[in-house]
Amino acid sequence: MIIKPSDKSLKSLLEGGFYKIPRFQRPYSWDQENVDDFWSDAIASDDPDYFIGSFVVYRDKAAPDLLMVVDGQQRLTTATLLLAALRNEFDEIEEKALANGTQLLIERADVNAETHFVLRTESSYPYLHEHIQKHGAPALPKSVGKEEEALETAFKYLTRQLKGALKSIEEDPSVPVAKKAEKKKARLLKLRDNVLRLQLIVIELQTEDEAYVIFETLNTRGKDLGIADLVKNLLTRLLKPTNKGVDVARDKWAMVLDTFDESAAEIDVNSFIYHSWISRNSYAGREKLFRRIKAGVTQPKAAGFLADLVEDAKLYRTILEPASGKWSKQEAQIVESLRALVLFKVAQPLPMILAVLRAYRAKDISQAMARDALEVMEKFHVQFTALTAQRTGGGTAKMYAASAQELVNAKSSQKRANALKAFKSKLRARVPSFQEFAAGFGNLEFLSTNTRNKALVQYLLTRLDRHKRTGAPGDYSQMSIEHIAPENPPGNTPSEHGVGAMGNLLLLEESANNKIGNKAFTAKKAIYKSAATPMDPTLTNATAWTKKEINARTTALAKQAYHEVFKL
Repeated sequence: MIIKPSDKSLKSLLEGGFYKIPRFQRPYSWDQENVDDFWSDAIASDDPDYFIGSFVVYRDKAAPDLLMVVDGQQRLTTATLLLAALRNEFDEIEEKALANGTQLLIERADVNAETHFVLRTESSYPYLHEHIQKHGAPALPKSVGKEEEALETAFKYLTRQLKGALKSIEEDPSVPVAKKAEKKKARLLKLRDNVLRLQLIVIELQTEDEAYVIFETLNTRGKDLGIADLVKNLLTRLLKPTNKGVDVARDKWAMVLDTFDESAAEIDVNSFIYHSWISRNSYAGREKLFRRIKAGVTQPKAAGFLADLVEDAKLYRTILEPASGKWSKQEAQIVESLRALVLFKVAQPLPMILAVLRAYRAKDISQAMARDALEVMEKFHVQFTALTAQRTGGGTAKMYAASAQELVNAKSSQKRANALKAFKSKLRARVPSFQEFAAGFGNLEFLSTNTRNKALVQYLLTRLDRHKRTGAPGDYSQMSIEHIAPENPPGNTPSEHGVGAMGNLLLLEESANNKIGNKAFTAKKAIYKSAATPMDPTLTNATAWTKKEINARTTALAKQAYHEVFKL
């Protein structure tokens, strides 16, 4: 499959070809919210380099000058609707030449002097063609189905926005009457130019078969052409080979991909680029990321940016697959915190983790500072994510990105220490209440028939055991989860209510666990004691083990976990 990407403006796209929505595409479906976002972000914001994504096309064999749109239909159609609305408003203010000029972006003659619409579709014919794209009165009646309703809603919304812009000039007392027509014309021209300078990457395929493959990949997997494709294209454009046999940009990009391909963890290169960027630069949503990268990575900076990606890729793999890194015994706590954060499946802290490990590897912060920062994140996400399932939305992501940048930009040891101290304070301010924590802790369950939370339960029991254990640390790889009240009591005795709750669980060495069986509670306690298993007061003082004791121990363990073990 040959893929040919190229940077274009919307103006050059519309002037350079004719486009058709192929039959396997879905109908136009943007609602008013989508159109409003397009208007607000891409048009009204006056951003000179607004990037609207990738367009995937292939050439029709029967008509080589006709490009079939595989991806980008909704954006291209919406832009066409806006140009048609602009044409109509030029007509309204009696700027016929500008209306006719705008129409050339919607409808024009080909090399055979035959007039065609630049954008064609079969599913919404004749509504889109006759009632929106055509410059003049429609010759065919309006037949409105679901797709036509979406087109009409979008077109009316964009028309209202344009009329509103002109109305504000008409009602502005500071604009002299004699100048109002000129102001209206200038305003429409500005909006038209904003549409035409929208930036995109066109990816041209060779055949319809390739288009089907790409279309199915984009739609059935829910994926769009990723930021990695766009960044690779940018870098290869900025970093031209200086020697015919050596392509540094290609080889270094391959190093990034190889780092992830060799990993046992499933690592998304698009997410990596996003987290790497916001760990060094101001926060941006994913939808605006490439626009920021394109603006920030100029030719003089391209080589440095690529080198940073190569180094960050190694760290990123280490974060998501701690076993892939080379660690000393003194770094064991760092590894444990990384493993815990992988267990919690949280993405928001990744920019800050990158910044911390970067600073540690560069010896800008001490091992103790790195260990403390990672442990703080671990403890926070035990409470915030693993047990209370708080919504880790944009505010949390922005906080992590901002903290990463503060650390990156700190130019002295004291400033780096201050940045980490401020970061810890930000996390402490977001810690859930004990009531929320206790509720999540109390809802955990582990049974041989319900192992969904096994990894989290084992993690929590390990941390609680370590907190209480005196003397030599236990070998937790040789321990298993013991149910104090048995899951399957002897005879026909029913199992105790809450047998899977945290209050009925502890870690026990395999050798001791093998002796337990379904012994009576008092016999079990003796084995726990001989195995040097830490016993909390509820377990130590109990003479029987029932639902009452299980609930009491669950509450006591939750208090100890919240106020001692995972306290920030």
